[in-house]
Amino acid sequence: MNGTNKVFATSQPYVTGSTRVYENGERLHLGVDYTESAASTLTFTNAPASGAVLLVDYDITASGVSYPVGEWTFNPEGYAAGAALYNGPTLFPGGLNPGETQTAVCVFGPNGAVVNVPPVFDGPPGEPALFDSASAATLSPGSPATVEITPLSPGGPGQSSHYALAFGIPQGQPGAPAPNTLINPQPVDLEGTPLAGYMIGYDATNTKAQWQPIPFAAVYNVTGIPTTGPSAGEIRTLETLTIQGRPTAYVPIVFASCEVSGTANTQVDLVARLNATGNNTQTGTEIGRGFGTLGATPPPPVIGPEGTGLFASGYGKVPANTEATIFLNAEDQASTNDEYSTGRCRFTVWAIPVAS
Repeated sequence: MNGTNKVFATSQPYVTGSTRVYENGERLHLGVDYTESAASTLTFTNAPASGAVLLVDYDITASGVSYPVGEWTFNPEGYAAGAALYNGPTLFPGGLNPGETQTAVCVFGPNGAVVNVPPVFDGPPGEPALFDSASAATLSPGSPATVEITPLSPGGPGQSSHYALAFGIPQGQPGAPAPNTLINPQPVDLEGTPLAGYMIGYDATNTKAQWQPIPFAAVYNVTGIPTTGPSAGEIRTLETLTIQGRPTAYVPIVFASCEVSGTANTQVDLVARLNATGNNTQTGTEIGRGFGTLGATPPPPVIGPEGTGLFASGYGKVPANTEATIFLNAEDQASTNDEYSTGRCRFTVWAIPVAS
């Protein structure tokens, strides 16, 4: 076979309708895969593949040529059990040069030979198929589930076939929101706008969940506080600190100290005050005091947290989003008006968030 030829002539004329043609052992169908013509020609629908083996069996008795009928002998002497012997004419219609003709056709008994072939038995079971991979994908609600098997390798004798398995599983419909049993009554909706540094909180007064700022503390350290020269007993402001409105209410905790020098009658307290009325800084709320010692060069008064006052209800608290000014004062406590001066100072404020 050269892979292109479709028309072949038989060595002898045949009886129309008697031909049986096999290509590589598989029988072809008359009228579908090939047609008979001129009683000695076969025309194929598709050219047999190059190197294919064709077996043609046909009845030639009507042609006037007579051949003896072949015989089959099973289990002939001298051969292993199951051997079969054919005794009769054998025809090679294309000759014995398949290398040149590309044809290797053999006809056992041009005048026929009959044999009863025993039934074909099932062979041993093949190797089980193997799934090399399996995956699952989520489908939209209401979609039908899917299964896809993709062949990877066909396998063969003694070899398993290989496949990939893919499932498509539809997800369920969204469920109803669960009630929040931790908050009662339930918040109607979520208020506010989410911003950096915010979290969800609960407004018990309005029974609403809200985006609320996370209550972070802040520390303010004031440096470069100038010294003051000698002057008569008085109240003087050494430094001020203005804190812009913070997102949560807070209490200012003041840490401060200052060197004081004067006369034997000098006694100066260091006082931190929140806000003031007009220019009188002494009118502000006292949020820290360091008690001075009587003497010309006393130890520096030191301000620390005043727990009793600061943690009283609402005392010294700055509301959210409200600007506040803290004054650091030197306040003369002596009954005399002796002069005093101030030297080096330290002034730090912690803004500690509290409930509104």
